[in-house]
Amino acid sequence: MSTHLLAFDFDGTLYDEHTQTVPEEIFPLVQQAHDAGIKIALITGRWELPADFLARLPHHARATSNGGQVRIQDEIHVQHLISREDVEKIAKFTHTEAELYAFSTTHFFTRAPEGERSKRWSRYLPVKPFEEVYGEQVMKLNVDHTSVPELKTTLLAEMPHLTLTGGQVPYLHFLTITPTQANKAEALKYIASTLGVDLQDTTVFGDSDNDIEMLRLAGHAVQVGHMSYLEEVSDEKLDHPSDIAGWLRRFLEGHTK
Repeated sequence: MSTHLLAFDFDGTLYDEHTQTVPEEIFPLVQQAHDAGIKIALITGRWELPADFLARLPHHARATSNGGQVRIQDEIHVQHLISREDVEKIAKFTHTEAELYAFSTTHFFTRAPEGERSKRWSRYLPVKPFEEVYGEQVMKLNVDHTSVPELKTTLLAEMPHLTLTGGQVPYLHFLTITPTQANKAEALKYIASTLGVDLQDTTVFGDSDNDIEMLRLAGHAVQVGHMSYLEEVSDEKLDHPSDIAGWLRRFLEGHTK
């Protein structure tokens, strides 16, 4: 039997944004899959996933910042950065009242050092004013503001080489900006190849627009939630993160027979 890879997005897929938890029943089922020789990958837009979650959920690989950094067994294999010139242009195009922040390999940069988001990320990274970001190794930028749909249109026209996600439901006013190569489909390709899994033997779970291309690429694509734009790239749909547990039970029953 060929090796299989299960790849999961985090927010809205494994992580229930209403309860702000990962359904408890998922953990032992992923452990069972891992123990059965199935490869497990986490592919997220976040700079990093919570340490307690990573400690509990066994995985062979994870990609963060929409594929800006890829780790295999906790060793960094891939890292893509946004150039200083591009950071300067993005800042110029961004509304002056927008919440603009950036993640480097070592710091979190923000226009609002005392804001709630800064307080949250200060648990993981030292916080610096956004003005100090220029020249740093920037992995991604985020913009949070009602002007995001307009900004996305501008960046698509002026900086088409960047990867833009968000700016539409469910993240209408939130935009993630990463380098061209930093996207989840490229991350899935790299992880599958490195772990020795054919793409046709991959199952991917995702819930929003930054998952579109990896869902399209996967051997089997599972939509979580109700975003209509995912239907054409998905093979099946689950209503809620808690439904992943039932899917895993059915998968394991068939896989271990």
